[in-house]
Amino acid sequence: MYTTKDVLLNYPDIDIFTAKPYYNPEKKNYKGIKASWTTLPKITAADYIPGSNYYHRPSLIYPDIDFDCFKLLKPGQQTTVLSWFKPTFSYGRNGFGHYVYKINNPKDWQHKIDLTIGGRRLLELRGNKSCYNAMEAILEENVYANIKYLGITKLDYEQLWNDFFCAAVPIAMYLMCPSNHEVINNFLLSVVGELGSKKVKKDKTVLIVERFLTLLDREDREKESLSLVYSAYKSEKFSNIFSKNYDVGLTKQEKEDFRKIIDYWVGEEQESSIPDLKLHSGEDIFNMPDVETNWLLKDYIPEGITVLASRPKVGKSWLALQIALAAENDGIMFGKKISNTKTAYFAYEDGPKRIKKRFVAKGITSNHIKPSFVWESKKLGEGLETQIERLIKSGTKVIIIDTFQKIYKEVKNNNSYVAESQMLNKLHRIALDLGAFIIIVHHTTKAKYDDVFDEISGTTALQGVADTLWILSGVRNSKKKFTLHMTGRDIDTYDKEVVLNYDYSWEMTGEAGGSNVSIAQREIIKAIENKADYVTKVGGLTPKEILDECMENVWDQEFLKTIPEENLKKKIASFKREISRAGELGIIEKSKRRPKAWYKLPF
Repeated sequence: MYTTKDVLLNYPDIDIFTAKPYYNPEKKNYKGIKASWTTLPKITAADYIPGSNYYHRPSLIYPDIDFDCFKLLKPGQQTTVLSWFKPTFSYGRNGFGHYVYKINNPKDWQHKIDLTIGGRRLLELRGNKSCYNAMEAILEENVYANIKYLGITKLDYEQLWNDFFCAAVPIAMYLMCPSNHEVINNFLLSVVGELGSKKVKKDKTVLIVERFLTLLDREDREKESLSLVYSAYKSEKFSNIFSKNYDVGLTKQEKEDFRKIIDYWVGEEQESSIPDLKLHSGEDIFNMPDVETNWLLKDYIPEGITVLASRPKVGKSWLALQIALAAENDGIMFGKKISNTKTAYFAYEDGPKRIKKRFVAKGITSNHIKPSFVWESKKLGEGLETQIERLIKSGTKVIIIDTFQKIYKEVKNNNSYVAESQMLNKLHRIALDLGAFIIIVHHTTKAKYDDVFDEISGTTALQGVADTLWILSGVRNSKKKFTLHMTGRDIDTYDKEVVLNYDYSWEMTGEAGGSNVSIAQREIIKAIENKADYVTKVGGLTPKEILDECMENVWDQEFLKTIPEENLKKKIASFKREISRAGELGIIEKSKRRPKAWYKLPF
């Protein structure tokens, strides 16, 4: 039998006090002392008097674990629980009840973690100076607090924390487990789902389930139970303790207490994994080498996240597809060479049939020039970030998501902005760390604002995270010109006039409000110029004559051959509208010598 004196001799820095216990007649226990801790003198080995009452005060350096669960467990189970911890200095009734550790890297933690399940106390981790425990005292007649294992095990704080919760969770599971073992699989699925959804690692979940089965004395179920763990982590489909799918009779209090235990654990682990801040001086900054911006499209699309937004039916999906085609095939976009980059187009709103129609409408028939397409994926916050990260690491550097609503998991509370920011920030970090370009197609609101970028739908989280914003304004099939508004961290603010040509390609024609003409309109002008003598003689050309001239001398004949007849009719109809629009804009002039459907050049 060891005494308090032995401890004081070996560990003079441990906080031990002597005091007279106070008997509470109402509670019929000794839960107090007749003096304040602040007035009690700390004793040394020289102060030790056999037969006195001595108390250990836990601290951040010498915390202790209080095994309250022993009252709820059988003797064999108590021994099992103790085996999960590193052997160390212990005290309490019959030498058990409290384990004391010395922490190598003490931290200012919560000082007292008291874990309960449905009002039943499990474990306490105590390190605050308001706690005290009897080490050596006559508490009741013929009942002694005594000491075992003189040596105090040294641990890192993280190891103590991990050991504490890897014991608490299986104990909690044992006490919650339904008596009907026929539903144990459902119970395990709900618990494993709770652990998995809170990012507890698979190997720890396996350990917890194994320990739970040991307490339950059902090692025969180990293979079956662990298969549930492996399946859940492989599919990443986690339920949780509150799921109605696996309701096995747990009380609301038990569920809330269990979740609190997991939140304690996960929250601290996340905090402990955060590295210390690195400070850089101004001199360090000036000595850093200059790093040029990585561009997909010079001046317009830098690496990171770009948001492309407009009202419905304006043509933003055609613009997104144009970017994908140009990027995949080392093409030209807005008069600039675009980087030749492997591209994945997440076409959530356009299935394979519609995408094929769009390729045909653009005259594309060769399979090798098409980007890759994705029609199904996880959502943000449910695994999409991991899927995109894997895709980028495999070599696909351009990710086009059409549209944002299809990947956003709506949060039905007042924290939608926070939730949206957290999900997008992770995606943004992936893009920057891996040098990728993520283009998110989105909608604008019906409301009009002084700042056009405020028209992006939803919370301001998307605008805040994005590196670049594109807003396409205008109404398709109207007489209005379209404007592409662009701004961002690495680009200037632009307001460019753009037009959607007859081949469904967007063309940048100049500054917004300018008088520049589109590709189709330039072809119309060229057709009239080619027939200059005839125009001078008769006074103008009909739309059919302009069209015939374009098809004979202006348009690429090989290009025309690739267009199916039914699509060619649509293209011709679209081109005729361009002729009418050119007349309305004054690019060509209605002939006064001929009926209103005849046109000539205005000079």
